[in-house]
Amino acid sequence: MTLVIETHGLRKEFGSGRGRIVAVDGLDLAVPSGGVHGFLGPNGSGKTTTIRMLLGLARASAGEMALFGERVPTALPRVIGRIGAVVEQPQFTPGFSGRRNLRLLARTAGVDPRRVPLVLEQVGLAGRARDRFRTYSLGMNQRLAMLERAGYGVERDGDDVLVEGHDHPEEISRLLAGEQLYVSELSAIRPDLETVFLQLTGDSPAEDAR
Repeated sequence: MTLVIETHGLRKEFGSGRGRIVAVDGLDLAVPSGGVHGFLGPNGSGKTTTIRMLLGLARASAGEMALFGERVPTALPRVIGRIGAVVEQPQFTPGFSGRRNLRLLARTAGVDPRRVPLVLEQVGLAGRARDRFRTYSLGMNQRLAMLERAGYGVERDGDDVLVEGHDHPEEISRLLAGEQLYVSELSAIRPDLETVFLQLTGDSPAEDAR
């Protein structure tokens, strides 16, 4: 069995004014190739810290790690080309255009910048390639101010707007259309795997947020 991720006794400690904080404690992982796997746990359980250690963005306090059978972080230059990862939220320069941001990212990652137009086309941003990155979510603020004036509870989730406290999705469409705002998709939210996992383990994100 080929393992794409392997850790043994992985540990990460952070120093603070209150002493040492253990973010990851004795983590053993063996992730085989050929499947899709979820890395689940409540907030603060060390998921992001583990990924950062695997990618060489944080130094492990103890333990061993391997990607594709290669010890990391020592062997990262040999395997990094086989890895794609977005840790937390991607960061771009707001004042640069989408195209310029991607060209800079391509050069940093060693990717041919000539692929940028294709990527922009694939994500539906070819027509806005020259627009500044800060303008890409302008319409979101309008929708938030509207989805709120109607008395609904709303919050942003990346490029989406979540609306609470309604039983009729068609009413949301009518309100937006009345303000000349049109959504590309409207769907009900159903619990995902992580939400179900946290609820079953007694650490529901819905309970924590309220």
